[in-house]
Amino acid sequence: MQTVMGNLKNMKYYILIPIICLISQVSCAQEKIDKRTVLNKYDNGQTMREHVKYQNNDTLVEFVYFENGQINHKRQVVNNQKNGWSYTYNEKGELIFHENYLNNELTDDFYCYYPSGQISRVEYYRNNNNIDTTTYFNEDGQVIQTIAFLSPCEFGSRECNQFVTIFENGSKVYGYKVDKGLKSENHEIYNQAVYEKLMANENQIPLHEKGKMIFQSNCGMCHKLDKPLIGPALSCITEKKSNEDLKKLIGGENGHPTSKLTEEEINALIEYINKNCP
Repeated sequence: MQTVMGNLKNMKYYILIPIICLISQVSCAQEKIDKRTVLNKYDNGQTMREHVKYQNNDTLVEFVYFENGQINHKRQVVNNQKNGWSYTYNEKGELIFHENYLNNELTDDFYCYYPSGQISRVEYYRNNNNIDTTTYFNEDGQVIQTIAFLSPCEFGSRECNQFVTIFENGSKVYGYKVDKGLKSENHEIYNQAVYEKLMANENQIPLHEKGKMIFQSNCGMCHKLDKPLIGPALSCITEKKSNEDLKKLIGGENGHPTSKLTEEEINALIEYINKNCP
């Protein structure tokens, strides 16, 4: 089991990742293309998805583009399956995710980035299962939360066995166990004074403000309220779908990635989106 200290010791490695990604992009661009196969196009004729084979390299690279021609995904493909590295970008060309796959299943390290390039989350996978410890960072690079998986948990499942630790200013404040997706009411407290302050503040935070924090840390990589990003704009979506339909969508139905949010967190998220409808 990888410890929090192990994650902290590897911070230099995390900081190097964006640099490594940029180097990877440059080296790819410098390789000579042996064959290019367009798989899908937009109505305007712009390429949507293509496979590129480079000289002296048997691995295909799949490119998926936004309609404006900006790269959305770039990943290695073997036998029409994701095998190797995978990068996801927003329409501004900013790196959002760096994943690794083996036969279409997540494996090894998974990195999520803020638009600034700072690491926002680091996860570990084996055979599409979360393992070890997921670490969340704020934009200043401080650890704000860790989730230690007590047993392998299928990607996106809401019934995981975990131990969650909450940090303030980089130091542990309290932790709690999650058993098959249900949060324990009992907290293991490491800093009583800060814990009491956090609990008092949490009780005073309006539901839509809690939803804003949830949106920023879970949805903001792919969605904006006012305009499309990777996914559609979410402002006023509550006028088009019922709360029950939204819960199903956020929970992973209709092709949307499976959510790891609790029902309470989903309610807060819906309240935030509803509050921001003009």
